[in-house]
Amino acid sequence: MSIDEISPDGNIYVKCPTIAVAMSAMASLNGRFFAGKQIRAAFVPIAAYHQKFPDAIACTKILTAD
Repeated sequence: MSIDEISPDGNIYVKCPTIAVAMSAMASLNGRFFAGKQIRAAFVPIAAYHQKFPDAIACTKILTAD
């Protein structure tokens, strides 16, 4: 996960382990509100994600809420 602190839109990027998880995350977030602003979730192709965040290529640990 990465937060784009420069973006005026407040972009947050999340790498999901599967397409199914990405679809579920997008469906769960899209249209909700955070800090008074509506979330607009969108997919980023994995190649573009890895180009933007090359260290993420080797990331395989799944974050969990403990």
